[in-house]
Amino acid sequence: MRYKLAVATPDGNRVAEDIRQADYFVVFDIARGRVTGWEVRDRSDHVPSGRRTSLPVECFKDCRYLIAGGLGETAESLCMRNGTDLLSTNIETVTEALEAYFDGMLMGREAFETPHPRA
Repeated sequence: MRYKLAVATPDGNRVAEDIRQADYFVVFDIARGRVTGWEVRDRSDHVPSGRRTSLPVECFKDCRYLIAGGLGETAESLCMRNGTDLLSTNIETVTEALEAYFDGMLMGREAFETPHPRA
């Protein structure tokens, strides 16, 4: 199975503490439990200037999962409508968050550890 996983980040390296702090989204292509490609999507390409409070759903609308530190009810609702599962973490770096995802250690909406199959 192939899918995309996005990580909200203010700088391309750290996981955003709150999704509204994300200036970028690192989007990973996943296949057979491995990263097969990645890209960085710039929030400013998808949100009108000065609309910092807007959630840039366009940045991750094709992603199965979104990793961020803080996920409010509005973000959760929009992502649920989009079919994107939110994974909350206090892990600091994008690389460490990706590793934790593959280890099944990130918490989703139900607030429990969910193993993610290496599809």
